[in-house]
Amino acid sequence: MSAAEDSLLREVSRWRFQDQIPETVTPERIDAALPKVEARLDPAGRQAIAIVLDRLFAVVAMPSEEALAVWNERLADRYPPWLLMRAVDHLIDTHRYPSPPQLAELVKRCEDDFDYQRLIVGYHRMQLARSEIERRTPRLAPPPAPTEAEKAETLAAVADLKRSIAERSVRNAAAATERRQKRYAAVIESRREVMADLARRAAENRAAGAKDRTDPARVETDA
Repeated sequence: MSAAEDSLLREVSRWRFQDQIPETVTPERIDAALPKVEARLDPAGRQAIAIVLDRLFAVVAMPSEEALAVWNERLADRYPPWLLMRAVDHLIDTHRYPSPPQLAELVKRCEDDFDYQRLIVGYHRMQLARSEIERRTPRLAPPPAPTEAEKAETLAAVADLKRSIAERSVRNAAAATERRQKRYAAVIESRREVMADLARRAAENRAAGAKDRTDPARVETDA
């Protein structure tokens, strides 16, 4: 688990039911932490139990086949794999007899594990704190149902709003059309002015050319 879940476990472990729930213990934190704690407490299952017991009986004497079936049945759906591995390692270190260890030894080691007990207690306290937060949080009364007059007033206001929006749309469309027409007229006028200027310059050029041809001094020079 992360530091956030570990911190929440410590906070709910210190909380007493009759006391005010700490402000830092919020529903959001609890909802985020609960799935991770549940995953940490999930039982090992048959496959993980086989791995754990193979580790144990590779070092100490193995019980009978019937007893081994009981080991598998009692442990598979009871303890998480990390806890069983920790208990098995302890049993390997402490079992000093040639006879097989007792199932009760492994169970006791699991039940006495501090981290496991802390998780169990913290998990139930988080659930309790979540329920208490919901119970202690004042619930707002639902708003009263609208009267027929209020419904009619609301419908009339909606109709007025729709009408206003439609009128505004028509005005905006007319204004947009007018702006486009003005821009088009300005472009046409600009083109006319350009064409008139070009025509004027062409006429001036033609007049200047004709004057040059009829000027006696220019004619003698060319001769």
